[in-house]
Amino acid sequence: MRRSGRSDSRHVEVRLKHLALARQGRIVLDDVSWTVKPGQRWVLAGGNGAGKTQLLKIIAGAVWPTPSDTKSPSAVANSSRTYRWRDEIFPSPFEVKEEIGYVGPERQDKYERYGWNHPVSRLSARACIVPTSL
Repeated sequence: MRRSGRSDSRHVEVRLKHLALARQGRIVLDDVSWTVKPGQRWVLAGGNGAGKTQLLKIIAGAVWPTPSDTKSPSAVANSSRTYRWRDEIFPSPFEVKEEIGYVGPERQDKYERYGWNHPVSRLSARACIVPTSL
């Protein structure tokens, strides 16, 4: 970990560079680069199976990208993901996992089952990325 010059210390910044993900021989994500700056809110939109939830799982650390040393055509040698929080930069999500949240289909039913259906106005999320299906 290393110190960085500037950052909004209340929010996590996520930088993905050239990430790829393959599942059961199928390329789900290929050469994805994306930066979520501190305090930004995003909505991911796409059809079923487009990779929205898998991308969020990569950001949250629940899924690891396809290693760049595989022979998969989707693997890119200079891939990386970094997290900036409280003026420090981390190469993995482990140090910031408690600061990242996402809602996907497999989590949404748990919210309903456990009675956690709160209106958005009651939530105090530091980052909110919601995948949607079109």
